[in-house]
Amino acid sequence: TTPNPSGFRLEDGNQNTNFVLTSDTNGVGTWKPVAVTRIVGILGAGIDVPLVTTGGVYRKTGSYIDLPSGKWEVKVTMLMPVGGVSSDPLPGGGTMTVNDWVWLKTTFSTVDATTIVDSQRSSDIEGPSLVSNLFFGPKSASNDPKFNMMTGSVIINNTSTASKRYYYYAGNTDSQEYTTGIGKATKFYLFGGWNWGENSITALKVN
Repeated sequence: TTPNPSGFRLEDGNQNTNFVLTSDTNGVGTWKPVAVTRIVGILGAGIDVPLVTTGGVYRKTGSYIDLPSGKWEVKVTMLMPVGGVSSDPLPGGGTMTVNDWVWLKTTFSTVDATTIVDSQRSSDIEGPSLVSNLFFGPKSASNDPKFNMMTGSVIINNTSTASKRYYYYAGNTDSQEYTTGIGKATKFYLFGGWNWGENSITALKVN
């Protein structure tokens, strides 16, 4: 009944800083490191995203992640590819001037549709709801690729009792200074899909 000022103590040979007491199926406890729950998303085919301003429209990439109940930090790593794909019927290749730039935004939604708008971002996202990055010129070789990397994360809190699917969308581009014309680059080619080895969507459980 009298609290021990030094706290609970168990020395079984496995104790270590920040370990937790974990039991097996027989109720036998021992000290173990905290297990990290990590979920890997599914990558789809990707989507072509025009470099021109798209007026608040996001396109479904075909990629998604299924999250059980709880709060998750969802990390996105995506290649931003422009050009260099000879089989593309509307060449993603082309040139960019030193003044050309495009701001690409991505987000998650529980809505399964070809496109969504800002109001359809998932309400389960807490805090900032976008993972975005800038792509800019120059790009002088029309048939050669140019790349940039997009990385970032959002917090998704699934307060329901069931797993929910969160679809990954890309678009709502801002390119106020981008000039179009003959020979100019037109789009991000197959953004957000399995085509590029750098791409991933992963989630870690957070408190």
